[in-house]
Amino acid sequence: EQLLSAVPGLEAAAGGALVAEQVAQIDSKDMDFAIWRRLALRCAHHLEDPQVQGIVITHGTDTLEETAFFLQLALHSAPNAACWQHKPVVLTCAMRPATARLSDGPQNLADAVTLARQPQACGVLAVCAGRIHAADTVQKIHPYRLDAFGSGDAGALGYVEEGQVRWLR
Repeated sequence: EQLLSAVPGLEAAAGGALVAEQVAQIDSKDMDFAIWRRLALRCAHHLEDPQVQGIVITHGTDTLEETAFFLQLALHSAPNAACWQHKPVVLTCAMRPATARLSDGPQNLADAVTLARQPQACGVLAVCAGRIHAADTVQKIHPYRLDAFGSGDAGALGYVEEGQVRWLR
């Protein structure tokens, strides 16, 4: 809740409805199957709620790609997966700490909320530095640049620019 309240305009970008839940607070290099399982179960729980339009997960950069891939597989094969396919699960991160003079976290979080509200968004996605990546292609390609994630030859699915989503594919 503290993180959400620190980003100006975030609640408005979410259409006035944000609910925060902390599943874990660890360094992402310490992710393990128990936490991935708990995260997938909480996502499944919220995706069953007809009032939920999408889910945003804040995540460290060390294992964001692994979490995205795991959630895509786990949620796609869940018993109620057919009714969730139109609801996105969006992972986002920050390359710079919140204490940095120009932290990227607030913008990435705002972009993730914008993406989660898009009717065309579905499945598990990642957004960082304005680029939208699919869970099965996202990869960390740089250890410290703000645009540290890419999608290889597949390329980004789209961009979030000035609060608007521009789809490429």
